[in-house]
Amino acid sequence: ELAMLSMLNALGADILLLEPQGDQAYLKADPKGAQSQLLAMPGAAFPTGFSLKALRKEMAAMPQPSARPAQPAPRTVQTAPQPRTVQPTQPRPVPPAPQRTVRPPQPAPRPKAKVVPSEHFLPPQREMCTNAWLKEPAFTQMLTPIVGRGDDPNFYYNAFIRLTGAQDRLTYVNELYQFYRHLSDTGRTVLAVDAPIPQPEPEALSGIRRRGHYDSWEEMTVDLATNLPQGDRPELTRLMQRAFTQVMEFAAKDEPNLNRLMVTAVCLLVTIGRYHAKLFHGWKENNVPAFVLMGACRQPYEALYVRFLARLPVDVLLCCPNLDQPGMVEDGLLLDLKGPESLPVMKFPRDNAGLQMSTAAAHAERDLDTLLYSGSGMYRAQQFSRANAITLTTTYDEIFILWDQELRYRPNFSAEGDAVSMPVIFAKICGVEKGNMMAYWQKVKLLVTGDTLYAPQQLVSPSHGNPYQQLAVKCVRSGRIRRDVVKQDRQYPFGLLRESVQDHIFDKLQQMLDARMIRGTYENGTEYTVVATVLNMDKKLLRMLQAFDFTKKNPKLVCVNTREEAATLEDAILTAFLSLIGFDVALFVPTGYQTIERFLNGYLPVEHQIGPYMYDQQIPDLSALPPVKVSIFDRILGRKG
Repeated sequence: ELAMLSMLNALGADILLLEPQGDQAYLKADPKGAQSQLLAMPGAAFPTGFSLKALRKEMAAMPQPSARPAQPAPRTVQTAPQPRTVQPTQPRPVPPAPQRTVRPPQPAPRPKAKVVPSEHFLPPQREMCTNAWLKEPAFTQMLTPIVGRGDDPNFYYNAFIRLTGAQDRLTYVNELYQFYRHLSDTGRTVLAVDAPIPQPEPEALSGIRRRGHYDSWEEMTVDLATNLPQGDRPELTRLMQRAFTQVMEFAAKDEPNLNRLMVTAVCLLVTIGRYHAKLFHGWKENNVPAFVLMGACRQPYEALYVRFLARLPVDVLLCCPNLDQPGMVEDGLLLDLKGPESLPVMKFPRDNAGLQMSTAAAHAERDLDTLLYSGSGMYRAQQFSRANAITLTTTYDEIFILWDQELRYRPNFSAEGDAVSMPVIFAKICGVEKGNMMAYWQKVKLLVTGDTLYAPQQLVSPSHGNPYQQLAVKCVRSGRIRRDVVKQDRQYPFGLLRESVQDHIFDKLQQMLDARMIRGTYENGTEYTVVATVLNMDKKLLRMLQAFDFTKKNPKLVCVNTREEAATLEDAILTAFLSLIGFDVALFVPTGYQTIERFLNGYLPVEHQIGPYMYDQQIPDLSALPPVKVSIFDRILGRKG
């Protein structure tokens, strides 16, 4: 195709090649762009569905100009025929052969002109006046009526304020509630959001139109700005285009990598679209809505969003009462009001029905907790809401030493922020020590304590069907577990558990899928079986998870397999999940055969070979076995037997 176009051009034809999908396809045929010149036109991208066929159809539908009236036919005058004279024949001259001309070389490709975003968008009719109209540095100034802020018709008057910490912990929440109530009574649109701002869903991200490559942040800004919400208010559109350009310039200074910048910009556009209708429904030029965010911005797109709103006719209030979480919003327009005290407030007080305010004694108790349980090695009950399991590589004897130890006393335990690292045991014991089966079963009995789930032969009964298979198929989309879909389903089995326990379960389940710990995940539908198996945990397991404290003794799982039957896929899924969530797991396999390993993809138990393999053994009743005799030397070393 390129050779044909080049030939036509050499014959004298003008050729204009339109590229609605970008320049990548052409550059595959002409990598250096030597056979054409790039003509970069100012303006946005081609409209969706653009084609020459559609353009011809549009032109054909346009009204044609009226035709000129017909002119009378010219009168012809007949003349008398002239006598024909015979001329002597002359030899026809032979034209000279044309000289071959050498076509001059093509000029070098013209470099693309630098894109200037401000030249692509019309300027708004008014400018922004942020915080300059405030009579005093107080967030209650946002209650000032719009007409009382200034009378210059060339400006929009708005506020951009952050409350860092609190002046008085006893009155902080009540002050916010009274502020919200008075602000709502003015009739203005008020949107209060609790941080973090939700991450965009994959479906929303895929709905943002974008190209695969940009040469500069300016080019990216002009192209992505076409995704901004459109409406019948041109002034608001112009304000958003300018605000988007400004925050993209800020982001480009912090993130020079264009690929990462595009990810942030796409998340920002999804967030803009999420709240646009709530903030600007029925917007008029003299109406200033208010946006309140409770909590700190942790992600770049969150910080860019509030900076974007601050450049629109919107009052923006950021509430960050927890001094340990200051957030990442820095802006020259921001008025930061700092208080000396700190307190955690998870939700903005929108109404008095859910309003909670602490007494002085409660605040004093919290201060004492902070003093006692921060970096001292002491931990209060259920202090941490997040945890990560670390598999310990131990000797066989160390399994019995560490089994009853609290997690905080084990090697490699650590606590940072609201998360802990839990050292757990994930071991497979193959063979029988010295071939002594009685001593072997007594060793197994030592590990089956009150907080242990004991599973002889199989962990998951094959006779029971799984009622959560359809729910698993419905909730897994694009590699992510849609937690809201699961929790809203009437089959949801974890609704009685603490919210932090539910989050811990879903975090580890998502980690299993992301790491593809089970073979076949995202290949043959195994991911649905993984989710369904975890949702199908029995009541005993759920109670053990509900009582699990990440700094104290963790729950246990002991499995014994003496048969030659292989473990099931569900056994492997549940065993790996329980280890990942913080269980100690011990697999006793006197035959030495593979059990769950053939289903696991790299996440394998630590294997201990302790003696010869024994076959066709019957599992005894552990409660009927005689107690293990422990020597004084073993007691000194902390051994059980």
